[in-house]
Amino acid sequence: MNTFFKRIFPELEHETSSDVGKNITGSDARALVRISKAIFEEEQETLTVNGWMLSHIDQYDLLLTVPGTSVFQVVATGLEPREDVLKQYPGFSERKPGWRVKIPASSLPEGAEAHILYVDAHGRINHHRSIEIKSQPSVAAKAEEIKADPIGELNIDRCEYSHMRSLTFGRISFEGSVPDADTQMTLRTNRGRVLPAEDISIRWVQRGARAVCEFSFLTTGLAGGEAIQAQLGKVYSSFVPIKLKNDSERRQNALSPSVRTEMEEVPGGIGLEELLVLRAEMSGQAQSCRPGHVCYFPQFEDSETYSNHYHRACWYLGGKNDLVQEVVFGQGDQDLQLCAASADFDAECLEAGNGFKTVSDPDDYIKALVNSSVVIVWKPLTKPQVQYLQKIFPGKRILPVATQDTAAAEYGSYCRAPWLLLSPKRRKEALAEGQARFAALLQRERDKGKTCAAVFGTGPSIDRAMEFDFSNAMTIACNTIIASDELLDHIQPALITAGDAVSHFGVSRYAARYRRDLIRCLQDRDAFLLTSAAMGYVVSLRHPEIADRIILCDQTYDGVNIDLEQVWSLPRFDSTLNIHMLPSATSFADDVFLLGFDGKNPNPEANEDFWAHSQKAHYHDLVDSGHSCHPTFALNRAKATAERYHASVEESCSAAECAGKRFYTLLSSFTPALNARPVPAHLLRKDAKTERLVIGRTKSTKKTGKRALVVMKSPRAHFSGGRYHATMLALGMAEFCDEVVIWSNNYSPWLNELALVPNVEKLSFVVNDFQADPKGTFDYVVLVPDLIDDVVIRAFDIAKRDGAKTGFVNFESPNWFNAMSPEPRPLEGFQNWYAMGCFSDVILSSASTAVPFAERYYKNPFNTPYYGVTRPAVNDSAAVVVQAALPKKDNRITVFGRFGASSSHKNLNGLLEVLPDGLEGYKLALVAGTSNHIDDEAIQEMSDALADRGITLELLNMISDTRKFEVIASSELVLFPSLFEGFGYPPVEAAMMNVPCVMYDLPVLIENNSDHGYFVPVGDIQAMREKISEVLALPHDQRMPEAEPAICAQASIAGFTNSIQNAFEAVPAAKAAAEFDVEKFKAAHLLYQDLIHEPTKHLQYLSKAELLGVIDMYRPKADLIKEAYDVLQARFGHEEVNKINVE
Repeated sequence: MNTFFKRIFPELEHETSSDVGKNITGSDARALVRISKAIFEEEQETLTVNGWMLSHIDQYDLLLTVPGTSVFQVVATGLEPREDVLKQYPGFSERKPGWRVKIPASSLPEGAEAHILYVDAHGRINHHRSIEIKSQPSVAAKAEEIKADPIGELNIDRCEYSHMRSLTFGRISFEGSVPDADTQMTLRTNRGRVLPAEDISIRWVQRGARAVCEFSFLTTGLAGGEAIQAQLGKVYSSFVPIKLKNDSERRQNALSPSVRTEMEEVPGGIGLEELLVLRAEMSGQAQSCRPGHVCYFPQFEDSETYSNHYHRACWYLGGKNDLVQEVVFGQGDQDLQLCAASADFDAECLEAGNGFKTVSDPDDYIKALVNSSVVIVWKPLTKPQVQYLQKIFPGKRILPVATQDTAAAEYGSYCRAPWLLLSPKRRKEALAEGQARFAALLQRERDKGKTCAAVFGTGPSIDRAMEFDFSNAMTIACNTIIASDELLDHIQPALITAGDAVSHFGVSRYAARYRRDLIRCLQDRDAFLLTSAAMGYVVSLRHPEIADRIILCDQTYDGVNIDLEQVWSLPRFDSTLNIHMLPSATSFADDVFLLGFDGKNPNPEANEDFWAHSQKAHYHDLVDSGHSCHPTFALNRAKATAERYHASVEESCSAAECAGKRFYTLLSSFTPALNARPVPAHLLRKDAKTERLVIGRTKSTKKTGKRALVVMKSPRAHFSGGRYHATMLALGMAEFCDEVVIWSNNYSPWLNELALVPNVEKLSFVVNDFQADPKGTFDYVVLVPDLIDDVVIRAFDIAKRDGAKTGFVNFESPNWFNAMSPEPRPLEGFQNWYAMGCFSDVILSSASTAVPFAERYYKNPFNTPYYGVTRPAVNDSAAVVVQAALPKKDNRITVFGRFGASSSHKNLNGLLEVLPDGLEGYKLALVAGTSNHIDDEAIQEMSDALADRGITLELLNMISDTRKFEVIASSELVLFPSLFEGFGYPPVEAAMMNVPCVMYDLPVLIENNSDHGYFVPVGDIQAMREKISEVLALPHDQRMPEAEPAICAQASIAGFTNSIQNAFEAVPAAKAAAEFDVEKFKAAHLLYQDLIHEPTKHLQYLSKAELLGVIDMYRPKADLIKEAYDVLQARFGHEEVNKINVE
């Protein structure tokens, strides 16, 4: 025990917390405290403790601990009424004596007890209770929604951000009438984001006396504490915090902390007695926070520990500067000697700074604590203990730096010390300077005519950078690329990024070597360093010669920031790629190329540290020095999973792609998100002189003056073949349009697949839950099934207004499905399909087989559409990339299907029956795209049944197009047991990969796959079993009847484009939408129900009252029906009309 504590409580060695106040009872006591319940819920990993406390003292602390663990919590009181307690002890003034806490806890030791400790100036009172273990989770309390009082008459009722949907949406209202169209609404946030009217989707409605506006806008993430304000004309609302919907598991994984605090007690940590003694001493002090004053806590007890932290302080807090005024080290009983630093510490890091003092006098030490603005704690402590220290030291910064505690992550905490010493004003100025430098840098690159961005990692593939020409790109390099002059000369980076507290900002010889190269690079090459402010400010402080080349940005953004110019905040993600590089690149350009991000090699021997590094751009001989100087770094790095990094990269790319950004990997990567985004050939151009591949998009001179609108609902969490079909249709139309707008309720989860497809840059999205119509005029309007009537009416109104040609995507007309499928669908739910067809110039079917059914189904009195055959495209751009890689066969059979009652025609339930004997040693890859999974028990049953036959189940859900083609290409066979298809992607995709496919002889499958597929009669299980065995018995080079199937060209994006264009050109002029109005649209619904198909009621069986009711229901439509009758008679003649009972 050190002299500081002995001086304060000399009797402490003989005192226990349970002794003080032990005999105090009744209303005469100064305080009473009890634990009522203590429950640990294993499944929820939550410890819940509640009780009550009564006190006659105003100043006190209530602390909860669990001995033997790191659980320590400051308890808030006065939360719950306890009438039973107040009745028993009427002498106390508290009205709400109850308290309750919930603490995350992964596990507790056997026999654990909860202890509640009341502490005031007179002593302590303790009560404890055994913790009850519960295996069943309790019901979580609902979080209260944030509300704000309105300013004036404008109020934001709610505002939420959805990770999964990349949308912020909410509701605004005020007393009065809906404003006129000229009144502009603007939204702004407290973090600098400004959203003008053209970027917001809004829809006003009148609800009684209030005007209500539903709004939404694209958001790839939120800055910390971001709140929103609305402005309508000259009226402003208050700022309302944006509520976060944690609805994306991938985003949560990406944002999860890489350093976690475990529940086990850390040896040598701060003890409860030390905290209580400190509280007693500081309670009588008038504390101040003097700028630049730092004090270590507690006093040091041995020279080795003292020297360890003294040498670290020399780098982080040393040097000549005006920021650090005093650094105090307390000395306990022993005289402290400064030992030599480890040889792995760099000499430049060992210069002591201003006011380094080692004090032994307790009064001097207390004075240093009182005056400090930052208290550095060198012993391990938990987060709740940090919070308690914050209460003991109000206004001071508490910085844990224990070098033996993984949770402290001293390498990061020490880095933050200089930034924490800055006043709020100086921090704000430093961030503003960084933002201004960044904006100026981007403008400089724009002035040079750069059109894309290229980012460079330090993986082995960066050594092949000479194969490419980056002259069109703003170039952004990270980490130790600065070690190679050869790479720097070729890349010519405008921006360097770094954020590793150990490798870049630490005390080791590795970090010091990095900083020397960094200084040389920034001074000689007109480059800037972008780094996280809290970590990187130490470099600016210690190296003022490059301070004007350093760009500091805070790192508080919750999600993906694609525009640092608008919101100056970096994402809370993993690695400099996601934190610094991609946000910088997307702030500059829409097209981002990546090189040197090889990822973690599956072969552990090929990795150095976490992954492999370039031979040219790394300090291989100095890596161990960083691990030696920062011993917990390697332990924390071992906990940092590749899955978290993968989630961060996928989230960074996917969210940005919703906003029109595109990512292209120049060479293959072991990181799935990057490997799924290979650069397509049309974005590389070979330079005749240098023979290098020039990256960038060639400017298109072809302008058609045409715009198209595709209206569709889209899932966000799962795959839909029909919506994928519609998205590819939009890309096909981009060949003959300058822009194609997809109006939808969600960004589709397969958007990342589109970067490889030509003309993707012409695709734009209006995603707003259909609140507001897309802006501008359109030449084509295409509707996709399953839209609600309101959206259909608005889409046709747009087409009518603009004189646009209209199209309807006929996946499969219900009469065709019911003629073929074993489980027919009820026709009543498809009147909307029919009504949309009534006002479409073109009905687009996926196969010739579908057309006769479509002609019968969509025949209507308003319009005679053109029936076009447009076979949907597969992603042949991704197929080409996979073909070039030539994946090896993997003893795999691949099956495609969907789960769920509505997908019974996919016939997955019959899968086990069609598999022949003799498949021992095979993998069965089951590719499923929907989120409607069979349950775990059913999956296990299928897996067990296959295992009994020697087959391994490989469940693949929501895989990328690239991965899908890799799986197909490595398969011996594709099995497609579906009993009905509107087109059937899998056999076509198998043909693209030159892999045989066995399927039932559905007419549509024969039409598209006759020259390469293997067919058996529909439902003939034995025939399919025999055909599978027959195909597998053939040599590989004899399995495909046709080496170049015709469908490969027809179902390519080019083939799809031609068929779509031909279908629209077959209609000389737009005419269908000209006939549209709401009454006719309603009449089409009635015609569908009562004329085209069998009536749902037979009139001859109705009573007199029911017949009169029918007359009343249809009387408003009499004029319209008469008009329809006249049009039919004029168009088709009297005889044809008599066939339909119109009257």
